[in-house]
Amino acid sequence: MGEKSTTSTKVLYTVQPPFIESSVTEVLTTTPVVTATPPLPPPRPRDLHWSGVPLEINLRSYQILNLKVPDNLFEGGSPGPLRLRLLTADGLVVSQWLRLDGDRLIGMPLDTHIGQQLYILEATDSMGWDARANVMVIVRRRSTVSHNLAFESSAMLGLDYDWFTENLALRLDVLRKIAGGFGDPDPSQLSVTRIAPGSVVISWTNSSIPGDRICPWSTLVDIRSRMLLPDGSVNPTFREALGPYEILSAVMTPQGSCALSSLGPFRITTTTGPVPAPPQEVVDHKQLVNIVVPVAIVILCLIIAIIIACVLIRKRRQSEKATSPDKTVKPGAPVIFASELDDNGTAPPSRPLIGEHW
Repeated sequence: MGEKSTTSTKVLYTVQPPFIESSVTEVLTTTPVVTATPPLPPPRPRDLHWSGVPLEINLRSYQILNLKVPDNLFEGGSPGPLRLRLLTADGLVVSQWLRLDGDRLIGMPLDTHIGQQLYILEATDSMGWDARANVMVIVRRRSTVSHNLAFESSAMLGLDYDWFTENLALRLDVLRKIAGGFGDPDPSQLSVTRIAPGSVVISWTNSSIPGDRICPWSTLVDIRSRMLLPDGSVNPTFREALGPYEILSAVMTPQGSCALSSLGPFRITTTTGPVPAPPQEVVDHKQLVNIVVPVAIVILCLIIAIIIACVLIRKRRQSEKATSPDKTVKPGAPVIFASELDDNGTAPPSRPLIGEHW
């Protein structure tokens, strides 16, 4: 048997080198995404508060008040106008003589309101924050001596006195109509002197016309003509200006320098039409003083001169009596004539004349 041969086949393998991790770490890069940041809330405004500026109001009774609230009374708060409210010290909103109209304090105190009163002014901004400030009001009694009046006018109105004194809006409305009757847009020049019952008698003057200087007579005549007719009745135009209020009578009295003039105080009153006084000559007060004072001085000098002359004459007579001999005849002494004297005593006696023819 023959020998069997075998054939072997070799298979070559390629061995991959071992995987070695790189020492450099790769960082994945990404595209940045920008996200919009929401806006921050607006900063909170400074809280509304009182600035600390004191607000003190001084006035007299029957004085009309029209005062703007100071802009620097409150600070801080949100932008925009403030809402104001006037309160009494005990928290009440109503006051008999003082009220708030927008940003202005309006009022007119009477004699019953004399004294010191504390009010609270409350302010509120648009965010609802509020603050309070103290308002001190001092009312003094009106003194006619401290006010030099050129004239005083009065009008009697058909109104209830109690209602008139308790209603501030009514008082201010009447004063506005009185000022309108004289052609003024508001009662700022009107100075009320007193308010009396029966029904309501209100008296006033014009604060812009002084009474301590030369009498402005032409101005007073113009004022009088707007209120009264020449016969003393109320001017229909003035009566219409006060409507719907009924004016029952009117009176005008010059005072101050006008009262001292030769015309003197006059009273033109009522609607019954009294007989007008005859026209009188108007004399300037200054001219009157320039004439009267020199004449009085001259008369005084003459009186003094006469007194001095009388004293001198009397002294002169007394001195003459002291130095001259006594030439007076004593009572009861006999009277002897020169022809009857004879030193020798031989002269024949003279015959008596009486009984010569007897």
